[in-house]
This record gives sequence, C-alpha cells and structure tokens, in this order.
Amino acid sequence: MKPIIPSINYHITKACNMKCKFCFATFNDLGVVKHDLKKSKKIISEVAKSGFTKITFAGGEPTLVKELPEIVKYAKDLGLITTIVTNGAKLSQRGLLDRLAPHLDWIALSIDTLNHDLNLKSGRAINRGKTTLTKSYFIELINTLRLLKIKVKINTVVSKYNLNEDMNSFILSSKPDRWKILQALKVNGQNTEHQNDF
Repeated sequence: MKPIIPSINYHITKACNMKCKFCFATFNDLGVVKHDLKKSKKIISEVAKSGFTKITFAGGEPTLVKELPEIVKYAKDLGLITTIVTNGAKLSQRGLLDRLAPHLDWIALSIDTLNHDLNLKSGRAINRGKTTLTKSYFIELINTLRLLKIKVKINTVVSKYNLNEDMNSFILSSKPDRWKILQALKVNGQNTEHQNDF
C-alpha cells in the first residue's frame, strides 16, 4: 500500500475569470481580498515546517495572481511537491508557463465538458461568459505541459448537464497522469443561487 502524502490546498485568491455556477469556492462571504506575497510565503513556510510534502495552489483562479511563479518557486525551494488547479485559460500565455515550469510538478486542469453550449450554460467561459475552451486547445496545452515535464491531472465535475457525455476519446488522446471525477455539490453560501440547477 502506498503511503499517503500529507497534502494541503492553499486558496491564494478568490478572483476568477470564469463564473462556474456550481463552484464551491467563490468566497463571496470574504469581501475584497488582495493577495499578499509576504503572507503567502509565511504560510508556505509554515506548511513545509508542519510536515506537509505537497501544496496545491487553488482559487478562484490562481493564474490571476501575478506572483504565482514566485510563490510556486518558493514552495519548491522548500522541498514541497507543487501543484496548481486551473481552468487553463491563462496558460496559453507562454511566458507564464515558462516561468512556472521549472518549479511546478503538477497542473490540474478543470475540464467538465467539451461541449460549447454546456460550458456556456454552466458558466465555464471567459470573455464575459462568451468564449469557451475547446478540445483542441486542451490537447495542445497538455502536449506543451508534457514537453515541459509537468504532470497533468484532469478534474471533471459531473452534474446533470454533462452526466451522459462520453469523454473517453478525449481522455485516451490527452493521456492525463490522473483523472479525478467530482460530484457537483451544494455548498451553502458559495453556490446557493444555482445549487439546484446541477
């Protein structure tokens, strides 16, 4: 039996470039939150001292935090396995990936459906909810991540909208290192407005 890796998720921002209606991590109850690099480094240092071996940077959307490459490098320099959970939209900015890659072990991509209309309906879209990310976008991104030696996990939230979608061909062609299937859940105060839709 493999040992369990002591792991922690660190939500470094509540800001997001998508408005997924089922999101459990909107943090609307927190009001305005500005990222503080000094505090982040202190938290990461405490995480490493406390015996955790893996840190996952989440949000919101962590790629919106301009200091993300510096934060990831800091965690890696402390010996932590580093991961980010992202919708992937900003990773097409090659400069960002180049700065993250030397210090990043994993990227978890949130991909619930490859259907444009379903993504729009659920709020998983950018450019004020008008543009969705395509299958070819994700295949190209995953190929780039492989070249950069970053492991790939795909997170899929299953709801009544995508319940019958067959993602086999996409998973077989993209070959993620892991595929995590999640259930859309009601979380009061986070996705209350749309909690019965999914």
